Amino acid sequence: MRTARRASSVVVFSLLVVLTGAAWLAMAPSQLGGPVTYALITGNSMEPALNSGDLVLVRAVGDYRMGDIVAYRHPNVGVVIHRIASRDGQRFVLKGDNNTWDDGHEPTASELIGTPWAHLPRVGRLVEGLRTPWVVGVLAGVAAALALAGLPRKMRQTSARSGRSAGAQGGGMLNLHTEEGQGFLAVLGIVAIACVALGGVSLTQPTEHEASRSVGYQQTGAFDYSANSPVPGVYDGDVAGTGEPIFRRLTSEVLVAFSYRFVTESPHLVGGTHRLTAVVSDTAGWRRTIELQPETAFSGDVFRAEGVLDLAQLYALVNHLEAETGVRRDHYTVAVAPEVAIEGVVAGQELRERFAPRLGFRLDQNQFQALPAGPRETDPRTPSQSGSVEVPHVEPASLSLLSLRLAVADARKFAAAGLVIALGGAGARPADCARPASR
Repeated sequence: MRTARRASSVVVFSLLVVLTGAAWLAMAPSQLGGPVTYALITGNSMEPALNSGDLVLVRAVGDYRMGDIVAYRHPNVGVVIHRIASRDGQRFVLKGDNNTWDDGHEPTASELIGTPWAHLPRVGRLVEGLRTPWVVGVLAGVAAALALAGLPRKMRQTSARSGRSAGAQGGGMLNLHTEEGQGFLAVLGIVAIACVALGGVSLTQPTEHEASRSVGYQQTGAFDYSANSPVPGVYDGDVAGTGEPIFRRLTSEVLVAFSYRFVTESPHLVGGTHRLTAVVSDTAGWRRTIELQPETAFSGDVFRAEGVLDLAQLYALVNHLEAETGVRRDHYTVAVAPEVAIEGVVAGQELRERFAPRLGFRLDQNQFQALPAGPRETDPRTPSQSGSVEVPHVEPASLSLLSLRLAVADARKFAAAGLVIALGGAGARPADCARPASR
């Protein structure tokens, strides 16, 4: 009886291995080096031949002819299944049966994956359901719970009994024909189901996907101005500097400047143009623009723009305005306004950006004074502007299993390893076939 049981177990296990190997050779997915690409139909472009929710198994063939339904890899969309409408040299023109237009991409023979080998209507909907992370999580959780909770208890019972009969048995291995062995097989079956589910989900997902990361940069500037004073003792020195008022009776020329810097930690090459102006305005909306430095080209990360602001010209301008309009103001606003147009490449991505900060001044009948920042404003003398470019890259795809994330490639390995272990455990040799202990 024991010999018959052993022979039966060996035959069943061998048959299982052979069938599994044959199924693998015939239906192994291309992601793992097999001959079959599994394609889930979405959309209605191939109705009525193929419908949304169908699962199509695609295999490569030696020759493709007009009228064949083929799958190919679109550079932007992914796998597409359409019919060959015509041929243009080395390229195929494809079209969906339910479309009135040809595909925008015309693949070559090397881009064709193959033709449908098997068509499983509506099976794709089941695959979609299995792709739901919580389904995989539940199956894996059940398997783990049973393996951790149910199996040790059975093993302890078996170990206790095998310990009492250790003098007659040579190994104490688990007997798969007993109640304990059947429980062990049930746990292995659940583990196998969970591995198949995990493998099915991971095989329908690509191992990599396109993503993007933001690469930041910053444009910064610094305003400064100065004016010579012919009267000693008014300022600490002979020059009025940034932040100090410029008195009309002492000087009529103010040197204003703007220093620019482009900052990023990524490789870059930038340049562009800059211009410096002064904009005179009042509270009613009137304005007049005075050019201090014409548009100038620059290259690199830094430049300095500067010009002379003639206060006598400003006072003559506003006095002429008041004389002609009869409207008098107690003060006017003067804004020193650089205009920066930058372009170039940052982290391999094209960049086009503008930067136009302003430093405001109050102009009244006696002085020219920089406007202070508000209580919640940053210092207007040191403006900055941040930006970013999106850099595409390829990163490993992952599955979300409850609160865990697992790389698709790792999920495939775990599923394959778990299935092998489960099948190997199911074919384990019964303990009663072990060689008796020598007397």
